[in-house]
Amino acid sequence: MLYGIVAATTAVLLAAALCALLRGPGLRAGVVVVGRRGRRVPVVGGLAVVGTVGAVIGAGEWSGAARLGGEVTRVLLAAAAVAATGFAEDLRPARPRPGGRWPRVARRTLRFGVPAAAAALVVPYDVLGVPAGLLAAGWIVLVAHGFVALDHADGVMGTAGVVMAFALGVCAVADVRDGLAALLCVLAAALTGFLMHNAAPARVTAGRGGALFTGFVPAAVAVLVLAGRGPGVGGSVLAALGAVPLVSVRLRWARGLRGTGVTPRGVAVVVAVLSAGAAVPAVLVFLEWAPPLAAWCAAAAVAGAVVACGLVRRRVRRPAVGAGPGTRGGPAGAEECATFTRVPAPQRGRTGGPDRGAGAVGGGPGAVGSRPVARTPEG
Repeated sequence: MLYGIVAATTAVLLAAALCALLRGPGLRAGVVVVGRRGRRVPVVGGLAVVGTVGAVIGAGEWSGAARLGGEVTRVLLAAAAVAATGFAEDLRPARPRPGGRWPRVARRTLRFGVPAAAAALVVPYDVLGVPAGLLAAGWIVLVAHGFVALDHADGVMGTAGVVMAFALGVCAVADVRDGLAALLCVLAAALTGFLMHNAAPARVTAGRGGALFTGFVPAAVAVLVLAGRGPGVGGSVLAALGAVPLVSVRLRWARGLRGTGVTPRGVAVVVAVLSAGAAVPAVLVFLEWAPPLAAWCAAAAVAGAVVACGLVRRRVRRPAVGAGPGTRGGPAGAEECATFTRVPAPQRGRTGGPDRGAGAVGGGPGAVGSRPVARTPEG
């Protein structure tokens, strides 16, 4: 208990300090994404989270204060390898993706092959068997990539990670897996320190590496904790815990919430409520205080809510032709769906004639100057 309190406190302070220290170097190095209104946000939060979890767990093992066991070491090393593939994409300079068949194959192998191999090494085949173990490994990979999809709005990915880590921590404690519970406690604390800088308006973001690490660790722990349970309890708990990240793999639904008028901080609150709405029934089913049907119903309800939010399209009004600077609005019905792309720092374009630069974000017909710059919303 004393180690858990000290480790959690240290993780919160260390993660917050690392985010603050790495922000400046990240900006100078150009490892950034472009947020709303052209604001540059450094992609260094993932390094802070991974470094904090590794340092705190490693210090406990080295000092002998807490021997967390081989399971924790295996999960942590596999998650670090997965995070390294994400950091490789986060830190590379901005350049067009190479064309051709083999470069695409290599990129997809790195993006999906390494997480799949790491998940396959973590799954306990002696308890689950090979077929169920392979399915569990696929679930881990999907959850990890679901957290990557959640990292497109301020505070969303970290909030979902904290809720999932706390819920699984309760399950690990109930199953007398103290090492795994300590790992999840440290992860939740590190994400809390990260959220101090990632809450809207975000000063840092996690990036692909941090999101993969945040999703891989609790997903792997969930498989280890539920391995001894029956298929009814295990399947329902996994479905409920993975409802939000799994549906988010191909659906960036926080944009839909912003389209309804929800503030950026309100989006994070909605994510927390939906994540908790799926996690609480999962914990109750694991503790045998509720039937598996409760977790299945919660998973279906949360997944439906996420899909409904994703179907909402954010609309922006295009300025009228010939409208001067500062003119708001436009002709009736002149609206279009705003699309955003996650890109590194904006590049200064070439100036040209009156048609060059038309359609840039924030501009309108007749805009001149730099090329259109894609940007990402902050909620």
